[in-house]
This record gives sequence, structure tokens and C-alpha cells, in this order.
Amino acid sequence: MKVCFPVQNNDGVQSMVFDHFGSAPMFLIVDTETRTLAVINNRDQHHAHGSCNPLKALDQQTVDAVIVGGIGGGALRKAIPRPTANRIGKPKTQKTAPGSR
Repeated sequence: MKVCFPVQNNDGVQSMVFDHFGSAPMFLIVDTETRTLAVINNRDQHHAHGSCNPLKALDQQTVDAVIVGGIGGGALRKAIPRPTANRIGKPKTQKTAPGSR
């Protein structure tokens, strides 16, 4: 499973989760199967309000889950077209997110 964490700085698993998906400077993508971490700069950070394009922001990478403090409904549906579950909440860091070890 690939989990996306919008962050302001790349501090690895200690990165602080950013308050809003579309405005985050970068994203950490954690692959829970391979236990790898990738960093993607937000390619759509300066978009008009309500027109966030998650695939552009994520440089065409697909994810299975997004953990963030805030995200618009349209961006959430575009980021995860077929979600299996929604969880609302914001962990302080990627390390404290559900499923982290």
C-alpha cells in the first residue's frame, strides 16, 4: 500500500504532516510493502482555490491513502479514485500515523 503524507520539509519519518494537501510543498510516499520512502515535490502547489489536481501535484504517482489535516472533497476523490476507507484526523508526524512501526 502506498500512503501519501503532505509535508513542509523532508525530515523522513519525523516529517510534520502539513495542514492542507494542495498547499504542501512536498509529499512523502511510504510503501508499506517494500518499506521504502519517496519524496515528491508538489507540482501543483500554486493552483487556484478549489482546483487542486492531485495527479499533477504527485507527479502522476498513484497512492492508496492520504493522511493530511485538510483536503477538499474533489481533490480527495481525484487522489484516491476508489478508496476502501476514509479516516479523518491528523497524526503529528508520519511516524505516528496508523500502521507505522
